[in-house]
Amino acid sequence: MPNPLPHTHPPPSTRPSPPDQPLLPIALPQTNPVPSVSRAPVRSTISPDSVTRLALEAWQPHHNPPRLLSVGNLNRMIAELDGALVPAGDDTYARALGKLIEFATAFGIPCGDPAAVQRIYREKLANLPDDLLMAAVARVTDMWTWGQRLPMPAEIRATVSRDFTDRRVLRARASMALRKAKDLEAYRSQNKDDIVPPEKWAELRASLAVKHRSHRQRDDT
Repeated sequence: MPNPLPHTHPPPSTRPSPPDQPLLPIALPQTNPVPSVSRAPVRSTISPDSVTRLALEAWQPHHNPPRLLSVGNLNRMIAELDGALVPAGDDTYARALGKLIEFATAFGIPCGDPAAVQRIYREKLANLPDDLLMAAVARVTDMWTWGQRLPMPAEIRATVSRDFTDRRVLRARASMALRKAKDLEAYRSQNKDDIVPPEKWAELRASLAVKHRSHRQRDDT
C-alpha cells in the first residue's frame, strides 16, 4: 500500500553535505598557575593523649591492654576525663541560661518567671559539664522552632546526651584498663626472667622454627 504522506526531505544518502565552515578561535579563560607543592614533611597534629584515647576506644576488655595503655598514660587520661566530667559552676549556668532567656525575649517566647525557670533548669541540668552545657544551649537555640514555649530541660539535655554518655563510658573503660594494666605490670615484675622482651621475639621465633624442623626430620626417619 503506498504511503499517503509525501516525503518532505530527501533520503539521508542524497542530502547535500553542509559546506565546510572555518573553525573560529576560542579564547580560553586564563587560569591561575598551579602552586608548587611543598615537599616538606607534614607534621602530625595527633597528640600522644589522642593516640592513647584511640587505643583505649579500640581496646577490648577481655584482652590485656597494649603497652600504649600503660599505668602512667591511663592515669593521665583518667585525670583528664575526670576534669571533663566536673559539673558546671554557677557562673557557667548563669551565662548559659542568660543566653536562653535572651533568646526567648528576642523572639517573644513566653518564659514565665525567669528566676523560677532558671532554678528549674539549674536543678535538671546539674550534672552537665561546662562545655556541654554551653553546647546544649547553643544547639537547642539553633534548631528551636516552637514559638509558644521554651525548650524543656530534657530537650536541652538530649542535644548533648551522646557526648556525655561517651565521656562516661570512656571513663569506665579507662578504669578497667588501669586495673588490668596494674595487674599486668605486677606479673611482669614478678616473672621478668621468664618473659621474652619484644626485641628478642624474632630470635625466639627463629629458634622455635629450627626446633620444629629438627623434630619433623626426626619423625620422618
